[in-house]
Amino acid sequence: MSILACEENSDLDFYANILHVQTHRRCRALQRLRTRLNESSSKLTTHSISNVLVPLVLQPIYECETTLQEELAQECVATVGALSRHLTWKKYHDVLWTALNQLSRHQSQEKLLVGMICAILDSFHFELITDDQHSTAVRRTLEKRVIPKVEALLVKEVRDQTGGKSRILRPNIVLAVLKLLRKFPPEYFDTQLPRLLATVCDALKNRDSNVREKARKTVGAIIVEIGPKYLSCIVN
Repeated sequence: MSILACEENSDLDFYANILHVQTHRRCRALQRLRTRLNESSSKLTTHSISNVLVPLVLQPIYECETTLQEELAQECVATVGALSRHLTWKKYHDVLWTALNQLSRHQSQEKLLVGMICAILDSFHFELITDDQHSTAVRRTLEKRVIPKVEALLVKEVRDQTGGKSRILRPNIVLAVLKLLRKFPPEYFDTQLPRLLATVCDALKNRDSNVREKARKTVGAIIVEIGPKYLSCIVN
């Protein structure tokens, strides 16, 4: 953790800035932290990341209540994703599982929490192709526990002005799940893709034109992500 300190220049000292009263100083501290994480010389331990840094950057996300606080919260979302790339599987799973469970408890922070969940999923860095014991255990947890939990968040049920129920697609989660599934062996991806597409296509039937437009853009983003190989599957 000492590598984040800078006694010669307080403007570059992470600890002096992360708790600073000025929001822009805290934002810059998080930006510099993400840069440091990308450096090969970074010597932050998994223990320091999971027990100190992750809890530190989670707090502003849950406490965000005003537009002025949102800039800092968005920086925290990006930082949680960056930190997740350096966690062990157990710690990574714990952070992701906590985020998934907090969504229903902090509905006023839904946008931020959805962004955080997607950032963590995008930072998935574990091997799933090999058949060693660790990869097999990770795949099993994802298939039986994590993916079903995330898939339950693909759509959100809301009520319209007349009191009727409507289902709204969450495109960012759709794409995050898609990217995660692509890290599985091809045969598993091929079995899961139709179900994901069915959820998106169901939104194309919505009476709300805004919902349909969002679904159409999501289909376009899926095509860009997976390429023309699966075009026939999407058309079907």
